[in-house]
Amino acid sequence: MAASGSANARPVLTHFLAIPLVPSSPASPARTQLSRALSAFRDEVTTGYAVPPDAVRPLGTLHLTLGVMALGGNGGGDLSRAVTLLRTMKPREVLAEAAAGKGGAETPSGDGGGLTISLRGLCTMQKDTSKATVLYAQPTLSRQPAASPNTLQFFCERVAAMFKDAGLMVAENRPLKLHATVVNTIYAKGGQRSSRRGGGGGGKRFGKDKATIDATVILERFEDYIWVEDVQLNRLVIYRMGAKKIRREGIDGGEHEEEDAAYEVEAEVEI
Repeated sequence: MAASGSANARPVLTHFLAIPLVPSSPASPARTQLSRALSAFRDEVTTGYAVPPDAVRPLGTLHLTLGVMALGGNGGGDLSRAVTLLRTMKPREVLAEAAAGKGGAETPSGDGGGLTISLRGLCTMQKDTSKATVLYAQPTLSRQPAASPNTLQFFCERVAAMFKDAGLMVAENRPLKLHATVVNTIYAKGGQRSSRRGGGGGGKRFGKDKATIDATVILERFEDYIWVEDVQLNRLVIYRMGAKKIRREGIDGGEHEEEDAAYEVEAEVEI
């Protein structure tokens, strides 16, 4: 990962390594469940809690981020190295080591490969819930071995470490926090919206800072919300930064299409 400008210059982020949460098949029960849960959430928080509609993330963008990368230097050489590293690694072996290395069983949770998780609840990245900018759901392994509840975390940490050791991933001064972002006010447009319910949702801007929302009541309302159950994580992907709007087949099939957004895939490998 080449430096840009001075030694203290912040690198220009171009890509990120992630595990997608949305099954590619429109017929997938997990995709249908997640799509409907997100749609119901969007309808409620945008009409009842004054969350800006653009702040709610599109279905196709949902993922677990393992780390971010600045791969624009060296004439494309950094990107080529990252793609090669991803394609030559053996995720199933890393996954087995992540489980066995912490006292768990060598066979990971899930049928037919990969990891099977559920997404429930709602949390915020900010300590002050009245000034929230990011809301997310936490993943938990489904049918996991009792001795290895953190296999997903260990797996992601090991994969991220491989990219950091190769000088391809930006080092973070904080532990990896796996989360599925469902609201991010950086994408919100327009100014303050008035809340229709007391005690939560009133958003505002502070100068050029991101919009904030009072998520106190929202977090209570969706504390036990089920986003999706038993969705299989079966791919590691290098995505290009910046989601693009797309049209995709609706969850009910047929000729109906839905507006969505997705990140461009640079490279991927099965878990």
